[in-house]
Amino acid sequence: MSLATGRYARVRRRIPRRARGVAKALYWRGLSDRGKRALIASRFHAQADWCEKLGSPLYAHLVRCIAHDVEAAGTTWAVLSHRESAPLGADEAIPLRFMAGVHRLVLEGRAPVLARHYPSALRERIALECDALATAAAAS
Repeated sequence: MSLATGRYARVRRRIPRRARGVAKALYWRGLSDRGKRALIASRFHAQADWCEKLGSPLYAHLVRCIAHDVEAAGTTWAVLSHRESAPLGADEAIPLRFMAGVHRLVLEGRAPVLARHYPSALRERIALECDALATAAAAS
């Protein structure tokens, strides 16, 4: 757990539930850029651990790489740095929401380098090739 994550968890327990959303937004605004990166990277590291435990080595690897990129203030951080504080409980979903966006790019054909690693993109490509083959066979 990063310093920023631990500090927020300790403070949150002392804040009444109805005020936690406002407190979280204020906490986020008060964090340094480095603190925000540490907090977001910790979410990605935690998700990578769960991906490993649940048997998804591709996502574990990708999410861990993204966590390191956030820590290094790389391209991923450039995308995520402009977001406001997420609603209560939504921070844990940031890695999944980010990876859903990546998966969409793969399925739309906008990330061809990654597409060869995604089974869903392969199934879709095979289905398109089968359709094209069936259309060609019907035309002849």
